[in-house]
Amino acid sequence: MGLRYSQCLDPDNVDSEYNDQVLLSRQSYCPHPCYDHHGSSEEEEDCETEPRQCLTHLSSSNMIISDEYTGKTGDALLIYNVVNVLFGEPEVREMTSGMYTVCDIKCHQCHKLLGWKYLKSHQTSQKFKEQRYILEINNMKVVA
Repeated sequence: MGLRYSQCLDPDNVDSEYNDQVLLSRQSYCPHPCYDHHGSSEEEEDCETEPRQCLTHLSSSNMIISDEYTGKTGDALLIYNVVNVLFGEPEVREMTSGMYTVCDIKCHQCHKLLGWKYLKSHQTSQKFKEQRYILEINNMKVVA
């Protein structure tokens, strides 16, 4: 089982505007079990019931803006950029810090919910979140 991705963020080739205080870059991956259309593991042809971890590349630690957020499943990260995700339909949600137009983000490989993208903030003080992402820590695996 290898790491799966269509795109990968290169932690050594990231603009310094993101986070120049990161000493050790860690990669984030989707940890969910992944099945093909017949319910069996894609890589293990003879195993019909055992899932494998998806491990699609999602982001890098130098993309983290803050780790002081909370998602639907617990702690979450505010991230500059993620890759290999699918976007849900935009919707207006009321959150603890105000009203936002957001869309859910799902793994492009296994389609599991990972978090959401802030499309628009309805408060001027929260505009910094626009076009940023929330990745829920319980929905990803960190690999050093």
